[in-house]
Amino acid sequence: MSVILEVEDLYKRFPVSGSRRYVQAINGVTFSVAAGETLGLVGESGSGKTTVGRCIVGLTELSAGRIRFKGEDISRPRARWPRHLLSKIQLVFQEPGESLDPRMQIGRSIEEPLLALKVAPSERRARAADAIERVGLGREMLELYPAELSAGQQQRVAIARAMITSPELVVLDEPTSALDPTARAEIIALLMKIQAELGTSYLFISHDLSTVRFISHRVAVMYLGMIVEQGGVDKVFAGPRHPYSAGLLSAVLLPHPHFSLESNIRLEGEIPSPINLPQGCFLASRCPLAIAHCRQEMPPPDNLGGGHIVHCWRHRDVAGMDRASDTFAEFQREAERILAEQKPTASICNLEGTPDG
Repeated sequence: MSVILEVEDLYKRFPVSGSRRYVQAINGVTFSVAAGETLGLVGESGSGKTTVGRCIVGLTELSAGRIRFKGEDISRPRARWPRHLLSKIQLVFQEPGESLDPRMQIGRSIEEPLLALKVAPSERRARAADAIERVGLGREMLELYPAELSAGQQQRVAIARAMITSPELVVLDEPTSALDPTARAEIIALLMKIQAELGTSYLFISHDLSTVRFISHRVAVMYLGMIVEQGGVDKVFAGPRHPYSAGLLSAVLLPHPHFSLESNIRLEGEIPSPINLPQGCFLASRCPLAIAHCRQEMPPPDNLGGGHIVHCWRHRDVAGMDRASDTFAEFQREAERILAEQKPTASICNLEGTPDG
């Protein structure tokens, strides 16, 4: 598959009011997204995931680094992008109720991205009607207001608004975190259906590892503004090679008594301040495997093959501590077996769990 998005050595620093210090939100992030691919970007709250997404869509100006879309440099605010790029990259926000103007009818909200493209009013209305049907809602809803819709319906509208320009890349910032389990399952199924039909690429930002495992082709794990591990979901979930990845995966509670995600690696202590980042590996103060070298020098990226990249001096020791088994995949197969016996048309997403409920 051809690469459509390249993020290279991305940095973002926010000044601290009243001082000369900075919050170092992103620290040397590098990754790519291929055409028709979903890359899951995961990490704890405050890890920098959303800031990365906002930099990509041009809503936050980067401090350093470079972002390319299909070879074209987009390392600048969205207001300075050429018009043809405005339709190619879109964003779906976390809170659908807050991303939709409560005073604007649904039809006008969906049409809004077409205004910057100078699309004629009649074509805007026709495309809005097609877009709302694509996300499984009726055309009659175009006359409603956001308050008249459920949270799940509001997020479908947000997806319709993003898809109305036929984008090649959509950044999805926690698109299901505000939804109940049923609506979450429906939105994930909808996103996968759209991708299968249109070949759209996704950057799926989330802390919900179960959903990331289900929807993504590859995953990148962020900690304190840097990607510590990335690779195919099967490889990373079955055999994480960074202590932080192992700790993050072990925190997930799967809704089945026979599947546990216990790990021999336990992370303790507080997350360092993003204002005063420590020397060496950012995880060293919390990692049970840390040695003196970890506290002195940041580990470089180590390519383990097949696109599996890790920043850890002791990744070989990490590999030997936990058994290589993708518990998420085992759970998924068992859930599919149960669903096949009880309700053949049910979705696996209905049984997916999340780390924090």
